[in-house]
Amino acid sequence: MPLLSDQWNRRLSKVVTTGIGVYFMSVAILKIVSFEEFVQAVKNYDLLPTAVLVHFSILIILIELIGGGALVLNICVTFVSRALAGTLIMFTIAVCFNLIRGTIVDCGCYGSAMSDAIGWRHVLQNVVLCILLFRAVMMVRNK
Repeated sequence: MPLLSDQWNRRLSKVVTTGIGVYFMSVAILKIVSFEEFVQAVKNYDLLPTAVLVHFSILIILIELIGGGALVLNICVTFVSRALAGTLIMFTIAVCFNLIRGTIVDCGCYGSAMSDAIGWRHVLQNVVLCILLFRAVMMVRNK
């Protein structure tokens, strides 16, 4: 017997998906407001050539903003969840790489609204968000 009924599972999934969507839209807006600081944060990871930093930063912001909105509106949840999880995985690898080599930089997660040095908790946070995104995908498939 399932822990929750299908109806409650769908409601819970929608609440979680909407919450994640709002989170991604919020952080995207913070990055837009302080775009130069976000580009600098991406540069500080020291993993990309300078020539692509601005384009990469714009791409990340667009994925977060459009993806977050799509989750809130329940549009293309499977595709969007995978795209957002991909960005989380990519940044998790960047965080791990810098932590292992002893380089502590600002994560850039929240633009200039909040300075936050990278740490293992960022890895944990991103893993939890990925699990929630994949859970949302599974709920969409099981409808």
